[in-house]
Amino acid sequence: MAVSTSIVIPVRDNLPITQSICNQLLEQPGWDQCHIFDNGSEDDTWQYLNDLAYMEPRFIPWFAPYKGIYDMWSMGFDFAVEDGADYVAILNNDIVLSSGLIAAMGDVLEATKEVGVVYPDYTRSVAEQVDPAIPYYTRGTYRHGGMSGFCFMLRVAAVTWHPLVDPNLSLWYGDDDIAFSVAKAGWKQLRLAGWPLDHIGQATCNQHPEVFKDIPADKIYFEKKWGKGK
Repeated sequence: MAVSTSIVIPVRDNLPITQSICNQLLEQPGWDQCHIFDNGSEDDTWQYLNDLAYMEPRFIPWFAPYKGIYDMWSMGFDFAVEDGADYVAILNNDIVLSSGLIAAMGDVLEATKEVGVVYPDYTRSVAEQVDPAIPYYTRGTYRHGGMSGFCFMLRVAAVTWHPLVDPNLSLWYGDDDIAFSVAKAGWKQLRLAGWPLDHIGQATCNQHPEVFKDIPADKIYFEKKWGKGK
């Protein structure tokens, strides 16, 4: 039976960056739907997304003003499950994917039944040659060499909790929450050594610095939930 892969992308303003990730996905095999959430853009992003969906129905736009990034992640994951997805990739818009990365992540999840989450090799640039996928098992999150919150793919069957991200978290610790939840549920995480990605870097945060105000409270809550020093 063929597997189904959905993608979830939150966006806000920065239309050229959103256009870039959408154009990249059009060149990427291995996905069936893309739920893309406009978090109240004040530029032409919402019009662009609707025009794109008209031309390419695999893109499904949602207008989501006043929603936090993890609300959009969780909503997108739920919509993907309703689609019947086996795997769900969550992406930032400010990234550059290596050619074939989406399909490669899905292939690895299909081949490695003990893995709950997979993500690219953010230690290398897309300008470097892509090598065959090498299983590189990791723990924790990006800050410790583990899962990258700007691009990862989940096995739907591995997510035994709901919602996807603890609603008490606002900005900075949602990827940590997912990584530790995956581990607690007994699944492994894997970085695809040889499949690079470039992260342009916090495009939305740079334009909307007010989002940083919640980080101290997130840190306190996360350490209370998972343990200090995680």
